[in-house]
Amino acid sequence: MSKKYRKLRHDIAYVLLLTLVFISKKIPRFLGLMLFGFLGFVFGFILKKERNIARKNLKRVFADYDDKRINKITNGVFINAGKSFFDSVKIPEYSKEKFLKIARFYDEKSAKETLANPNGVVVLAAHLSAFELQTQLVAVVLPKIMTIGSRLFDGRVDDIFVKLRKRNGVEYYDRDGGIMNVLRNLKKGFIFGVLVDQDATNEGVFANFLGEEAYTPFIPVKIAIRNDIPLTWGFLIREKGDKYALHIEKAQIIKTENEMETYILNLEKFNEKLGEFIKKYPEQWVWMHNRWKRKPKDFSPELSISYYKKGEEK
Repeated sequence: MSKKYRKLRHDIAYVLLLTLVFISKKIPRFLGLMLFGFLGFVFGFILKKERNIARKNLKRVFADYDDKRINKITNGVFINAGKSFFDSVKIPEYSKEKFLKIARFYDEKSAKETLANPNGVVVLAAHLSAFELQTQLVAVVLPKIMTIGSRLFDGRVDDIFVKLRKRNGVEYYDRDGGIMNVLRNLKKGFIFGVLVDQDATNEGVFANFLGEEAYTPFIPVKIAIRNDIPLTWGFLIREKGDKYALHIEKAQIIKTENEMETYILNLEKFNEKLGEFIKKYPEQWVWMHNRWKRKPKDFSPELSISYYKKGEEK
């Protein structure tokens, strides 16, 4: 791709994003959900590559579903993406009272108890429904929440998302060099929420996910175990009436004599729970992501759970 063509694509993406964010902030929510749901549906056909990836991933997990059912879920995935983008921009602009009428903790008392720790908490989260709302919801109810993410393809686009993610007092850091800030803030009792359900980093292990080993970031689990910090799971689900419930669950940390095996086993427990939510609400996960892109055979054997299972068989 030539530099000129790449620049044109980036310019279009920037202007489109600016426009969508502006519209999201200005129109009523009921209208925005209809509009952005429709836009998601349309883009689900325009973005043929992403649609094909979504269908392929759905077929590998729901092998017994016919094409009609796969297509219906695929359409739902893109409609969900449109609605989720809109709500992620719109809802954090509301007052606390209005925000909490739309998004809430599934069990607020339990969530507050789980997330309160003077040494900080590590929360493993996923790209379910309007996933960008997770840190915003916690920030509205509890102080000291931070997250981390990778820099996007264009600095202008990245700046827009960073500003959106920093609302309501959320601390946001670039994945490249941001870990030291995370460690410092954990000592101050911060909650560290991080998405770990994509093949998007170099520091990973292969953990079973929906029946197949998937490359999964392990650094958040490493931070929790090495610093004796509670490990927690978070899953945001869209409910009837386009409202949201954040399920918070404290994880029971598994430890073995081997460091990598420990990380894999803990991630597999998270993936197992995530898989239950995905199978129950398949339209709410990002199937258009190439989740099983990397393969265990291309990496060191000890990064895969099958390596340790073979050892047990001997």
